[in-house]
Amino acid sequence: MREFSTPMMQQYIGIRQQYPDCMLFFRLGDFYELFLDDALEGARILGITLTRRPRGKDGDIPMAGVPFHSADTYIAKLLRAGKKIAICEQVSEPDSKGIVDRKVIRIITPGTILDDRSLEQKQHNFVGSIEVTKKNIGVALADVLTGDFHVTQFERDESIAEKLGSHLLQFAPSECVVSLETYNSPELLHLITKHHNATISYLDDWKKKIKQSEKKLIEHFSVISVSSLGFSHLEQAVGAAACLVAYIDHTQQSTVTHLQKPKLFVPEDYLLLDPATVANLEIFSTIHDKKDDGSLLQSVDYTKTAAGGRLLRTWILHPQKNIDTLESRYDVVSLLYTNAEFRTQLQNYLMSVLDVERLVSKLALNIGTIASLLNIAQSLQVFLDVLPLVTNHQLKIFQQWHALPIKNIEKVVSEISKVVGEVETPSGEIVRVIKEHVSDELDALRVIVANGEQWIEQYEKDERAKTGITSLKCRYNSVFGYYIEVSQSYLKLVPENYQRKQTLVNAERFITPELKVHEEKILAAKEKIEVLEREIFNRLVETVVAELDAIKVVTQHIAELDVLCGLAQVAQERRYCRPTLTRKGEIQILEGKHPVLAERLGEQFVPNDVTLNDTAQQLLMITGPNMAGKSVFMRQVALLVILAQIGSFIPAHSATLPIVDRIFVRSGAADNISRGLSTFMVEMVEAATILQQATSHSLVIMDEIGRGTSTYDGISIAWAIAEYFVTHPQHRPKVLFATHYHELQELAEKYPESISNYQVLVENHADKPIFLYSVVPGAASHSFGIAVAKLAGLPTSVLERAQEILHTLENTGEQISDKKNVEFKSMPVNKNQSEVIAELLELNISSTTPLTALQILDTLQKKAQQQ
Repeated sequence: MREFSTPMMQQYIGIRQQYPDCMLFFRLGDFYELFLDDALEGARILGITLTRRPRGKDGDIPMAGVPFHSADTYIAKLLRAGKKIAICEQVSEPDSKGIVDRKVIRIITPGTILDDRSLEQKQHNFVGSIEVTKKNIGVALADVLTGDFHVTQFERDESIAEKLGSHLLQFAPSECVVSLETYNSPELLHLITKHHNATISYLDDWKKKIKQSEKKLIEHFSVISVSSLGFSHLEQAVGAAACLVAYIDHTQQSTVTHLQKPKLFVPEDYLLLDPATVANLEIFSTIHDKKDDGSLLQSVDYTKTAAGGRLLRTWILHPQKNIDTLESRYDVVSLLYTNAEFRTQLQNYLMSVLDVERLVSKLALNIGTIASLLNIAQSLQVFLDVLPLVTNHQLKIFQQWHALPIKNIEKVVSEISKVVGEVETPSGEIVRVIKEHVSDELDALRVIVANGEQWIEQYEKDERAKTGITSLKCRYNSVFGYYIEVSQSYLKLVPENYQRKQTLVNAERFITPELKVHEEKILAAKEKIEVLEREIFNRLVETVVAELDAIKVVTQHIAELDVLCGLAQVAQERRYCRPTLTRKGEIQILEGKHPVLAERLGEQFVPNDVTLNDTAQQLLMITGPNMAGKSVFMRQVALLVILAQIGSFIPAHSATLPIVDRIFVRSGAADNISRGLSTFMVEMVEAATILQQATSHSLVIMDEIGRGTSTYDGISIAWAIAEYFVTHPQHRPKVLFATHYHELQELAEKYPESISNYQVLVENHADKPIFLYSVVPGAASHSFGIAVAKLAGLPTSVLERAQEILHTLENTGEQISDKKNVEFKSMPVNKNQSEVIAELLELNISSTTPLTALQILDTLQKKAQQQ
């Protein structure tokens, strides 16, 4: 950087050089100013005015600024543009000796933003740290605004990209911190960003911090040794956690004390969902428009609190595998389902609960307010009010409330209520203040201010009467203090003892010795009041933060109650059923419905049964035309399993479900041009992942595998994959296999002990398919592709030509005929036989009488025998 001669610019450059990867918000009065390159870039991104101010010998300097009181809006926009911001504040009072001292008090990054107005209330904002070695990868993730902290470690094998991608997807960090070595490695960076798009940052002295990682964690969490944290055997997880703590401390420019002790995330404890599955099932957003509306989460989220919304999201991303935990949740949902009045009573209480997790964290980070304290007390009082209501019920989850730190919470509520409160101003505004009688000194000072202000009001009246100046006003500003303002038309009446202070266009301002004496008393008292109130506030904050662990435990139980109330409301309003969990492998759902579509379509939605087991129903080969409902049917099975494993009732008449360890959905892959992958390659990569990782406890949805290549290649691949699922001893998952390759239906005859054919019913009326959306046993014989194309609006000439080509291919095509050897043989068909087949396909058997059917069969047989 160039050198500057003015002291302020020298100060700016000195600070700016310490934060090379940040934009420096440099406080000047009521503005944060950007200079030089930061100004040029900031003006472009923010759309603000770029100015050039003359700085003596330094010449014109690019400059742009934003008001400090509305800086959060601009900061959020810069964060969305991938920038980091260093906030540089004045830390000393101006004097005649030189410029004020300034220092960076906080660094704002996408993962450490503290302005919750820029964040989704019902989503965590995680920042992650990743330690990469040749053998393992350690991951740590923390939410700075709630204190949540998680760690895990993966072996670096051939599936590491999928493991890491799935893990990052589940926590969705907005920022990942790595070493400079990893930051500069395209291979490692690709590994981290393959399935998740996050801002990547690096931390200086990474290796040094890794060496000191155990010491860092011991000091930070006040434990005897790292083994107390429960993951000391995971060296890379320890390193990642220590580096994350160091990074968060760096961004906050202080030691962050409110982070919880890291929890070890064990993937084997949960039903795992990979990125493709989450997207294909539209769990958090729809595939095409990426909107929340239409997602599973949006459909079942009836939570009333921010913490409850975040917990529901976590449950859906990490479905449980512990039957006892799930049965306990079912018990609560069942109680609240049948007792709607009790549930409504609880939800009315919950509506008063604010985001305590974030409010307490802000207090710990020294950015809380009196309003934060009052909101915390109000929300914790809800817990105390609800406590006797829930503990009256002998359910396991509710009985756990007896063990909560109730006395700690009562202490917090009591201390806050004694110290702070709300008062209404004469204008009707509600303000939060330190109460009276908290401090005798504070009360006395307030009397001085009140009496002084009353004296000012009376003095104004007296001066008007004494001088005859009816427009005379006593006013105050931060520059001149208290003054008397007289308009131009009354200047001739101004007494001699008035001392002129300032001349305006239409008035003049004066002071008097009496006014200055009372001003000094008032301002001195106000200054002492501010100091005292800050001291009282800080002591109260210390009291509250000291109970942070107790508050966190209680808010987690409130959030859990909120989620279960919401799930009970969904179940009661939509008549969901309680699933029966089994340790056996069978999935049996009667009249199951898609949780999103069924709600939208109401009575029009057609429910379906499904049975999957380890014998003849291990793989269901599902055929039928497009738009007939195959994909909806398969996805609804997966969604019902997910709902059941978060503790929710499900949309079905009844259901018996096993505990599933993984769900895979391979469907409709698109090009990934940026990574050089075609549609078919994406499809095959996803299929390979499923074949490698699926177990006998997994549920697999295969929707039209093999469609991205030639017909023979596609059939061969689909055939081989289906066979693998039922023949590989280590990989026999429950499979729903949808295909347009009707040849694959022959697998049911080859593997009757594992595969069953199912079809989606369709009626054909005047060459127009009528979809019945019922999935029943049996094999479909027609795909209705051209009929569907007609519904889509293809030109008539195209449809007619397609029909001609179809007849030609059917007459000369090849198909799989040998069920044992899977050979392709030529099956010549003459014109008459082709017409017979077409007529058979169009025949509505369900509306044909036996006598008519025999007559039609006789006619068709004679026609087929003609050459």
